[in-house]
Amino acid sequence: MGFWNDAANSEPKRNFRFLIQLSGMGADDVMWYAKTVDIPNFSITNVQHNFLDNEFNFPGRMQWQEINISLVDPISVDAVQKTNNLIVKAGYQIPGAPPNVGPNGGASTMSRARMNDSLETVTISVLDAQGNGIETWTLKNPIITSVKYGTMDYSSDDLKQIDIGLRYDWATCQTDAGTQFDDV
Repeated sequence: MGFWNDAANSEPKRNFRFLIQLSGMGADDVMWYAKTVDIPNFSITNVQHNFLDNEFNFPGRMQWQEINISLVDPISVDAVQKTNNLIVKAGYQIPGAPPNVGPNGGASTMSRARMNDSLETVTISVLDAQGNGIETWTLKNPIITSVKYGTMDYSSDDLKQIDIGLRYDWATCQTDAGTQFDDV
């Protein structure tokens, strides 16, 4: 008998039941065309202290790791255009285009504030079999670190894909039981 048969609500979480929301995407903030996403993860650095013939280890800083989102590029909701709009809203200046104008009337460039305004909120929700959210990760102060628009290949039947790398300061996790990662 499997462990999920022991209790009424102990079905395991499934990798294919998830939603990604980028509120900076506008009306289509649920990315139904998402193919894969990394759940936030971290590492804790190690601080060593040597005393006589012994080495002692202490926990250091907690470092949140970059995550990647892979998107299928549909025609009707153009993921390339939506991604480009996020980068332009973040302050990227296309060479030769009219300059972005900042709040004081001068030229403007990318900044953390504009990137945060562009992305707004990034959430990853793990769903149960009925489509209810049972675990929601929210990235705090996310920034786009890389965009790969895919590879075209005549010998492949695969769907066109876009990969987006995101860094963030930290993440929170809200579970269906009401507990948060930062309450632990």
